[in-house]
Amino acid sequence: MEALTLQDFNALRAELKGTLTGLEERLQRSIAELRRETVTVKGRNILADGDEIGGLDLFCRLTGLSKSTGYMLAHLRKVPHSKVGQRIYFKRSEVEAWIEQGRRPLVSEEVEQRMAG
Repeated sequence: MEALTLQDFNALRAELKGTLTGLEERLQRSIAELRRETVTVKGRNILADGDEIGGLDLFCRLTGLSKSTGYMLAHLRKVPHSKVGQRIYFKRSEVEAWIEQGRRPLVSEEVEQRMAG
């Protein structure tokens, strides 16, 4: 391994500092953009498109399932969610669509279908 000179070290440090500064600026712009896209109304986070986004409490409120069941379904990737670090987030529209996918037809709907087909 080749030894670094002080001049090489200072050049690498300056390059790294420039890279970190650029990353920090990109991160700050991304955070600002997310804040513009999200509005809090009565304690609920509403996205620019009108969809609500929240954590496990939102999922449990919409489904009536327990937190442990919500965690398990997210872990098994059986429910649509996003994960940032250790936190999981749900969109109201995605959870409602997931619930609708599991809808079973009414008996009257099955009878109509059998009679038509």
